[in-house]
Amino acid sequence: MSILGLGKQQPPLKTKDCPECEGKGYIICPECDGKGKFYPFNSISYCYHCNGKGKYTCDNCHGLGWVKVN
Repeated sequence: MSILGLGKQQPPLKTKDCPECEGKGYIICPECDGKGKFYPFNSISYCYHCNGKGKYTCDNCHGLGWVKVN
């Protein structure tokens, strides 16, 4: 019985660092190498893949940096 008397206690969730982003929650953009911009022909173009941020949210952990372990 739980302390609050609300039924069976759930075991604590087990987590580990996300293997895709190594626990950071984001991935460095491979298209621009994290710069967010390109410099073609003496002009600036923002990276279309990351919208000029140089990184994007990890799809595997949704930006949390961790995943559940069974």
